[in-house]
Amino acid sequence: MKLELKGFVGFYKNKLHLIEGILANIYYGFPSQKLRLIGVTGTDGKTSTVWMIYHIFKRAGKKVGYISTVGYFVGGKEGYGGHHVTTPKNIDLQRLMKEAVKNGLEYLVVESSSHGLDQHRLFGCRFVASVITNVTNEHLDYHLTYERYLAAKAKLLCMSELRIANKEDKSFDFLKKEFQDLKTFGLNEKNKADYSYSDYRQSFLFKEGYNNANAMAALAVCLELGIEKKVIIDTLRKFSFPPGRMEIVQTKPFKVIIDFAHTANGLFQFLGSIKKTKKGKLIHVFGCAGERDRDKRYEMGFTSGKYADVIVLTAEDPRSEKLGSINNEIKRGIRRSGFKGLLIEEDDRKKAIFKAIKLARVCDIVVITGKGPEKSMNIGGIEYPWDEKKVVLDAPVCFRKYPTLSF
Repeated sequence: MKLELKGFVGFYKNKLHLIEGILANIYYGFPSQKLRLIGVTGTDGKTSTVWMIYHIFKRAGKKVGYISTVGYFVGGKEGYGGHHVTTPKNIDLQRLMKEAVKNGLEYLVVESSSHGLDQHRLFGCRFVASVITNVTNEHLDYHLTYERYLAAKAKLLCMSELRIANKEDKSFDFLKKEFQDLKTFGLNEKNKADYSYSDYRQSFLFKEGYNNANAMAALAVCLELGIEKKVIIDTLRKFSFPPGRMEIVQTKPFKVIIDFAHTANGLFQFLGSIKKTKKGKLIHVFGCAGERDRDKRYEMGFTSGKYADVIVLTAEDPRSEKLGSINNEIKRGIRRSGFKGLLIEEDDRKKAIFKAIKLARVCDIVVITGKGPEKSMNIGGIEYPWDEKKVVLDAPVCFRKYPTLSF
């Protein structure tokens, strides 16, 4: 009954979002019609793919901007989009597009969330191309089922002239039935995607397989839109990830990496890639957001337990939920994973990071996930300023010079 009621309320709420979208377009004069929009959606890899496409187009000499989780560039100065926002609200999105037109941009790469698509924030937009990186279980607190979540993502393809999808993702069978003209990318040459990693293996190679998938998504978009292969390859060879994505904050005497990974699949891919290269212990600091998909808490705990040697469980936007309740669900997954390492609980995220750094020794890797580039932490419904990278850099120097604890 609760699910039915939630769906009923959501239906009418989204009608209001549609009206907002119509009014915002009228107020700003339908600015998206004067831009060549490129859309990127998916559960994981959206931001990295947007970043790759943006830099490839920029290197090709195109007048290009982006709107993404890490912020936006619409000509002039770069900016930060807002608290926990991927696709801005209707009025903000149309304002940014109007600014892009005013500043003479031709292309705009737009990271498109399932919430944004479902709530008509992209109303009035027509994309020259769009790509879906992957669709795994996420945001089911909002969409209720995987099928609805996938349908929301697929709306982006309906708004596009050129449609590109991951042939190796579980969403592909559904997408292929709905869109007969799909272009495809993939890593496994046996799948015979239109753009296969095997054809570009010698051109660029990220250590992490999932980033090779993101690179193939970007490459497919750019080739289809006429960017020269040499420009694409040269850009990807020298590519640097956006802030808060696999960002190495320090390397000596041990490595500290921050990343936005906040889904079970994202964590699986990220921690799995680090596990293959580490020489010391893997110390993982993370939590799960409150008032969001509860099912992923167990799965993320299980994944961390499989890969980490030390887990420091802490807050990640608990909102109005009790942190203890959130962490209890995560711990169920940790226990089920067979985790035999050290588990520490520290509610204060800053103290949790400090504790992790104090534990680390030479050759260890401290991985901090969930917040990445975000600039606030929601506790009790209030947004408090937060800067993950600054917290790491503020850790007492003595922790780095004289690691004291062995385990």
